[in-house]
Amino acid sequence: MPRIKSYLPVRLRIDDVDTFFYVKEHQDGGGKNDTLFVANCPILPRVRTKRLLQSIFGRFGEVARVTVIENPRKQTRNDDFSWTTAFREPSYLPQHNQDNGKFAHVVFDSTKEMKETMR
Repeated sequence: MPRIKSYLPVRLRIDDVDTFFYVKEHQDGGGKNDTLFVANCPILPRVRTKRLLQSIFGRFGEVARVTVIENPRKQTRNDDFSWTTAFREPSYLPQHNQDNGKFAHVVFDSTKEMKETMR
């Protein structure tokens, strides 16, 4: 499938309704490349985005962690909070609805599993 600005579009059909989300390899600069960036995450009633993404990507490889945020550009109540730090260390930051949102990092156990998922 052709890419759109380096994103791979993924079609998801739920109850005869098509929706698209977009994934690309996340480049963190540290040399370890085991993370996918997901944009336009599907939002379903009564289903946490985090669990949905774990279910979708868990079929292709072992998912170590999924971090979801509502909008990386949206200003938050805590000035120390930024979307880049949220993806790096979500465990000690204040809870900002990390189960639902439109953007996510899906971290796999290995680079190989992430690459296989992109295929």
